[in-house]
Parts: sequence; structure tokens; C-alpha cells
Amino acid sequence: MRGIALFLLVLLTAFTSSALNEIKLCEEILIDPGKAHTWSIYAFKVNGREVTDKESMNALIIPSGKGVLLEMNARLHYERLAGSTTAMVIRINGLTMDAHQLVNKHISFQTRGGAVLTWYGNGSWRVLYSPDFKAASDDVANPYSVIDTDPYRFAFDITDMLSDGKNTITIQHTVASISSRLIVRDARVKIADRKVAKPSDAEVLPKYVPAAPKPYQYSVQWLEGGGMRITVHGESFIIGTELSVPGGGWHELKEQTMPSPCGMRISIDRRTKRHLLLKASCSHYSFEREVECYEEWIDVHDTVVNLTQEDLGVCVRHTVTQEKGKPTHVYLCGLNVKASHCKNRSNGNMTTLLVGYKAMIGLLPLDDVFRVHCINFREGDCAGICDSELMLPSNGKIIMRWRIHPLVRPEHFEDNSDYWAFINSVRRGLDVNFKLEGPFAFLSPSMLKWSDDMLMRWLELRRVKFVSGTIGRLPDGRYAHGTAYLTAKEDQMLWRELFGRIRNLCPDVKCLMYFHSFISTEEGAEKKYADARLTSATGKQLAYPHSTYLPLFYPTLTNSYGKALTRYFDVVLNEIGADGIYWDEIEFSASLWTYDCWDGYSADLHPNTFAVLRKKAAIPLLTQAWKIAQIERLLKAGKVIVGNGMPMTESMAKLRVLRFRETGSLFNLLDSHTYTPIGLGDHFTQRTEQDVVDQIRRNLSYGALYFYYPPAIQQTHTNLTEHMFPFTPIELHNGVLIGEERILTNRSGVFGWGDIARVKVYVYDENGRAVRLEPNIVNDGKQTLVKLRLPPRYVAAIVRE
Repeated sequence: MRGIALFLLVLLTAFTSSALNEIKLCEEILIDPGKAHTWSIYAFKVNGREVTDKESMNALIIPSGKGVLLEMNARLHYERLAGSTTAMVIRINGLTMDAHQLVNKHISFQTRGGAVLTWYGNGSWRVLYSPDFKAASDDVANPYSVIDTDPYRFAFDITDMLSDGKNTITIQHTVASISSRLIVRDARVKIADRKVAKPSDAEVLPKYVPAAPKPYQYSVQWLEGGGMRITVHGESFIIGTELSVPGGGWHELKEQTMPSPCGMRISIDRRTKRHLLLKASCSHYSFEREVECYEEWIDVHDTVVNLTQEDLGVCVRHTVTQEKGKPTHVYLCGLNVKASHCKNRSNGNMTTLLVGYKAMIGLLPLDDVFRVHCINFREGDCAGICDSELMLPSNGKIIMRWRIHPLVRPEHFEDNSDYWAFINSVRRGLDVNFKLEGPFAFLSPSMLKWSDDMLMRWLELRRVKFVSGTIGRLPDGRYAHGTAYLTAKEDQMLWRELFGRIRNLCPDVKCLMYFHSFISTEEGAEKKYADARLTSATGKQLAYPHSTYLPLFYPTLTNSYGKALTRYFDVVLNEIGADGIYWDEIEFSASLWTYDCWDGYSADLHPNTFAVLRKKAAIPLLTQAWKIAQIERLLKAGKVIVGNGMPMTESMAKLRVLRFRETGSLFNLLDSHTYTPIGLGDHFTQRTEQDVVDQIRRNLSYGALYFYYPPAIQQTHTNLTEHMFPFTPIELHNGVLIGEERILTNRSGVFGWGDIARVKVYVYDENGRAVRLEPNIVNDGKQTLVKLRLPPRYVAAIVRE
């Protein structure tokens, strides 16, 4: 059969140094776009039994305690090194491999051009456009070349996906729309050692007990040039600010007074140990800074006023550098970046952290405009936050608020412990440690055909508190998004009936209805809501990227679409009888910007002269007043709101609406660290109950809880989510989440809250089943400590009683 190669090896002497322990699949194959290639191999696992002569012939024999790796080189053929895309799916016996099976390199990587990418996302593997298997490593001048890893070689642990007997390995080129072939070279499967992380009884376990932060672990010196010297644990850092000059150039507020291209003058009006008032002005704008020092952070308020009679583009950069030495790590939006020059933009985690030898400094924006505009960057030994999209009209004014977190580096008992110490400090400062309820799961219209027993079992095994309907449908089968749903009567009655059945079976479960505020599939919507169309810089109507046309609109308190869309809530709450809404893509959809109006602050600026090229509006700012009005209406009525996506503004975060982050890539969970750390199940890869269990465990490694996604997966037992909520965060760590009500962990350690507590420990094995594992609980009269040694891939909940 074309595309299938059957490799048969005779095992000469099992488990001896002369035994063959690998199968070579190919020297090189070329896979056309949209096509696949499949191999078949035979494998048998020993697991303490004797292998028969028949099995040992023409097969790979896997000794007990060993594993199997699939290794290969892969690239998309192109005449030059030119970026990358997710274009390769690998299936073992029909099951798709995902991120946790990559073993030869970290799941994320960085290019020399500063891009931070992941090898896996949206259900497929990233491969480079490259002329050969060397360019991305050797061509160090190329911005697409990759730092500190082999970008072509992949090694996957496929042990648990193999069955005794015949197995298939399929590689598919998933992007049919490109011309480049997928080239796979030196593909093989081989027996290898498996790393076992089970701790011995003698191993010292890390201790996870939250402690109140020590106040004022830093000192500040106000510098004559307008900057700050912050000293932490004997290590000093310089905080500087750069303000753009119209026509080109910068005015710098740093150590010493610097010559200004526009003649800016600086005066320090008031200076105390913990407070500063600084004023500066030039012919274009005035600048006033007020700094206030608190126990754990430093708040900065910068007021900028346009003194001209013209629209003024202003670029503002705040930087941190070590006074001596080089940083050991730099984190942008939660990512530990290795490229010397890079920038990143987050939809929630707008933080920059520069780590020294004994101390570290973090920066983050606070006000609404700065948070939406913020770019986090690294330039050599300097890191910072920047607004390069700010425009003030004549006599216009803005108050830019941002925060500095000076911290002593923690003891390094966990991966990225610097980052977790910083993010926990940030969370305290943002006051986002509020109670999180759950679990949450999506429903399916097909559930109306289920028996009551089947529906009840589905609800009970998930232990759900919230369930949500999905995208509505019009009678012709098209999506009923936005205002189109107002006339989707059949769909409304469908959900009304299903919600009624669920309430009869589980009265405590809250039923929510799906809502998307930016897409409308109403007939003639482009003309009817012409004043609310999202447009590109060329005036083109923007649409959600989908196989069907899904035009985008923005609701405001004054435009036609905003007024029409408010009726949606009447339909959902009164006619369907929902207990609230699930708000999809609550901040923005496919585009952050629209160019058909102005939000009062946003513009595209020339990168060198800072001249205003065109005004634009940020969707989170433009629609914020409308969204707050609807949310306050719902909350006042006692309704529930669950949102998709983290708040991009301080104003939205203050509403304390429960939100999650989608996980096509687990790195998306970094966005959740500054608000509600919850990750939705990955609909790209989750197909089985085991997939759900695996992602729950992986979410914990990213400091996040779990909400269910694919409703079709039938569970046979409960899992950790039955003891996951409610959860009021205290601290997040790599694999450990400490809340007021419980501690959740996927690793061994000594756990507690620093007080006396009665606890119950629930442990779940690698398949998500509850098992008996007795912890060592010690009460010394001052605090209760739980000493827990978990086998590999186990998880546990330590619950306060």
C-alpha cells in the first residue's frame, strides 16, 4: 500500500548487549501538503512476563522499566530560512501526540529576532521553513534562527501509546494551503531509559507554606537625572524613563541630567524617604511624576499634558537595569526569555521581571490605557515596559500609572521560583486573590436525547457547579451570533428545555447561555450596524477567521449595535431562563483594533519621528463602558458570568468576574497569572478521559486550575476536580496551588498554611482515579504540616476541614 512501510526486525538475543533495540523508519521522505505517511511496527511490552519466540521474532521488545522514543528531523522545504508554522501532526495508533511527550527540548523556544514561540500549539507541531537541516542553527545573523536548541530534531516518548502487537505511526502535513513539502529525515523508534521522578524516603522534600512578605526589603535613592536607584539585599538597580521627542530622539530620566533634544527641564519639588514629586516640561508637553513607596511595591503616577495645538504622538518607556553586572534571567509576560533583544504582548500578564544575583525588580502597567497598549521588552541587559501607541489631542492629558516590585530572590527549590515569587507579589498588589467557584463545563444540544440517568451521571462525575450552552444556530444551520440570536426561537427553546431537565436533576447547578458580543450573523448586519463595524486601516470590514463569514462589530452605549445587543440579555434571562451567561472572547475577538473611530488615546505612530500616522481605537477601551453596564446589570440581578479571556484593563478586573484562558497552547495560561488562574480543556487534543486527566495535571504545572471543555468525553470516574473548588488563591507555584480552602499539587512536598488546621488528603493516580496513600501529618502545636510523597503523574488535594 502506498505510503505504508512495514519494518520487521528479528530480535536475535533479547536483553543482551547485542540485541537490536531500534527500528529505522526512513532515511528521508517528502510529504505533500495535506497528505500523510504511515509506518507499521510490531512491539511487545515485557512487564515481568516471558516473551514467546513468536513475539520476539520481527518485533521490538520493550523491557520492563524501559520506554520507547520516536525520533526524527523535520522541516518545511523553502529556498531560505523564513520562519515557521504549526503544520505537522503525529499519530500513534490513531491517537494524536501532544506537548507533554516532547522529551529532547523545552516546549518553548526563541529566535534571534526576539520571537518567543512554542513547538506545539492548536493540535500540531511547529516546523521551520528552511533550505536544509542546518540554517536555523548556523545562520546566527538571521532573525529566524533559533537559540540554544536543535530546531529540527524531535524526540517523543511514545511508550504509553503503544499496544502489544501491530502499531501504526502516522505523520501528516496539515497545511494544504502552502506549497512547501514536509521533509522528515532519519526517523526511528528505539528503546530508551525512562526517567522516574519518585522520591526516595531519604530525599529532602521542598516546603510549600505561605509566609507574609517582609515589609520594605528595599531602599530608594532619588537621582538628580529623574531616575531611581533601588537597592535590594545589597544589589542596586536603576529605574529610568524615556519620553519621545516629536521629530525623533528621546528625553531620558535616569542617573544624571542628560542634554535634551527639546530643552526639557527637570525639577524635584518634594522629596522624602518614601515619596517623590518631580516636574518637567518642554515646548511640546509637560510631565509630572509622583512616586509613593509601600511595604511591598512602589507606585508611580506620571501625568503627561499636550501643550501644543496639534495631535501629539508620545512614546513612553520605563526601564530597569542592574547597576553592576548582567541579569541572570529576564521574564516577559511570564516567559523566561533568552534572546538578547525581544518584545512580547500579553492579553493579561503585562509584567516584566529582571533577575539579578541576589535580588530582582519587576514592572507592570496599572491604568487601563497603559495595560492595553503595553509592550514588554528586553534590549540586552535592559528590560522594561513601553507604550508606543499613545496619542494626545491638543491640551489632552493622561495619567499613566505603573508599579515597581523590588524583591529578594527566593530559595530555588522549584523551577522558575523567581517568577513565582514575583507573580505572587503582583497578585497581592492587584488584589485578585478572590474566591473562584467551579467546576465549569460546556453542554451539547445532543444531550436532549440522553436519558436522565446518562445526563445525571455526566453531571455528577464532573461535579460541575456551572454548565453552559454553546453557540446558537439559526433554522438553516448557520451560527446565530450576536443580534442574530434574537430571532433564533427554535434554539432558544432547545436550551430552555435542556436547562429545565438539568435543574430537575441537579438543582444547585447554574445553567449559563453562550454569548459573543463582537460577532453578528444577523442578515444585513453590515448595513444595519454600519456605525459599529470593525475595520482595518484601509477601511475593510474585519471578520472572524472561519470557513463561514462572521463579520465583527463593537457594541458601545451610543452606537446602533450596542443598543440592539442589550436585548440579548432579556431573551437569555427571561425567555430561556438562564442563570447567567458564558461570555466568549470578552475583551476582544480577532482584532485588537478598529480604525473607523478613535478611543481618545490610541494611534499608529511613526517608529522614528513619532508622528501620528492614523488614529485607531482599542476594542477593550472602546467597548468597556458598554460591557461594564451589562455586567453590573447581571450581577445586580444575582446572575452568574463566566468569561473567556483575562481582563485587559484595571476597570474590568475590579468587577471580579470569573474567567478562564483557552489552552490551544499551555503557555496561554501565563496570561491567567495576574487574575483568575484557570485553564479551559484543550478541544484540539482532548479526545479521551485520560486526555482530561493529563491536562489537569499539566495545568497545575502552569499554576492553573481546570475547567472542562469537550462535552462528548464520557467519564467513568471522578478526578481531582471534585476537590478543586472553591479555591481562594494565596500563592501559585510550579505544580502547587495554595488556596485558603485547599492545596492542590502534582508533586511531592511538605505542605501547610502556617497555622493549625484539620485536613483531609485526597490522592489520584496517573489515570485520575482516587487511591489510598497515607500522608505524614505533623502538628507541632504551632502549625500543621502534611508530608506527601507522590508517585510520578499522581496529583493530590489537601483540603481544610
